[in-house]
Amino acid sequence: METGQPLLESCWHALTNYGRGRKGDDIIQPAKLDGGRKPKDTVAFLERWIEPVILGPTLGEAKSNLKSLVDRRRAKTCLNKVDCALAVPVGEDFVDPHVVGVPKSKGVAQESRLGDDVVMSGRSGVQHGFVSLIDLDILAQEGPSGVALFEESDCTYFPNLRWFAYSNSARNVADLLHAKPF
Repeated sequence: METGQPLLESCWHALTNYGRGRKGDDIIQPAKLDGGRKPKDTVAFLERWIEPVILGPTLGEAKSNLKSLVDRRRAKTCLNKVDCALAVPVGEDFVDPHVVGVPKSKGVAQESRLGDDVVMSGRSGVQHGFVSLIDLDILAQEGPSGVALFEESDCTYFPNLRWFAYSNSARNVADLLHAKPF
């Protein structure tokens, strides 16, 4: 459902606190861990998300459960396309489409390409990286929730941090932003 309403998009685990959040919960910035308090630091309200399918609490159990699903030809039931959640900003006058330190977006990419520039803004500040792998199926630890399998993910390398991050493919995020409510 496309409403034209601006939305804040981030990872499922960040906005829902690993699934503990409920629709309408305050999203605060800075986060509580960094001294943020509600209501004064409330920037948005949790709106919707896709709960990831968890294969198991550990990598070993997740692999075993995945093998069992493959053997029974039910592997598609465990695939996750996005690690994403949406929140509604506290008000339209509060929304600024520019992120401090991040160049103005040219729109939502439909496909990632190797070498594409990526700019990330978050707890570690503004970081610059590049798409190093595309169209990966990856087992990812979703915090205390367990291990999930994400398909069609991209991998970005951030040289200053010396680490890789998996992310939703641009195509899959665009699908969520235009999805019917769930």
